[in-house]
Amino acid sequence: MLRGAGERFFCTGGDIGGGNEYEALAYDDLCGPPDSPQRLCNIAGVVISTNPSGCLTFAHISDSFVQQAGWSATVSCASPQYTCGTAGTIACGEQKAGFTFGGTNTLPVGGCDFNGGASTSGVSWWLYSALATEDVSLSTCGLTTMNTRISVYKPVPDCTNLQCVGANDDGPGCPNGTSTLRFRADAGQAYYIAVSGNAANDGIFQLQLFCQPVCNLDL
Repeated sequence: MLRGAGERFFCTGGDIGGGNEYEALAYDDLCGPPDSPQRLCNIAGVVISTNPSGCLTFAHISDSFVQQAGWSATVSCASPQYTCGTAGTIACGEQKAGFTFGGTNTLPVGGCDFNGGASTSGVSWWLYSALATEDVSLSTCGLTTMNTRISVYKPVPDCTNLQCVGANDDGPGCPNGTSTLRFRADAGQAYYIAVSGNAANDGIFQLQLFCQPVCNLDL
């Protein structure tokens, strides 16, 4: 049993060995008597729990052909980062998981331009603080089946006024419309990174951030 109203729970199902298939189920509000719990999921994906009690019950059910002793499960929880003000943090060399389900378009009006339809689904926001002047590479390339867009903004001076630094829709050679973006970061500057979908696309993604020192040559 897990508690955490309003959080997202990632559910998985598959093979636990020997051809023994299982499904992972999530039920809302089984903290009390199991009168009429809501079945939230039975396939891999995101579970959205909005029950005020914050109670979820997870069940792993084997098929009828094989029974095996013991099983293990990993459940991870993620809080929404739908706005610039609730951005999660990301640093050089990190890879972070995010999602856009359940959100709305919170990209700034008049922000970075993209080809294609305007993003109408949720936006996942991240905060990167540059410790040095460096070239920063961002990527969802091949890390999701979601058609992503990456845009980077500089706060002037805060989330109420965001200045576009750069953006990418479809990265060269990236499958499923995933994205790559490189920009020059200034030491001491904060940057807000927005991952959104092309038009109404949304989903779960992985975001990578790499840093490379800037080489200054005296000629």
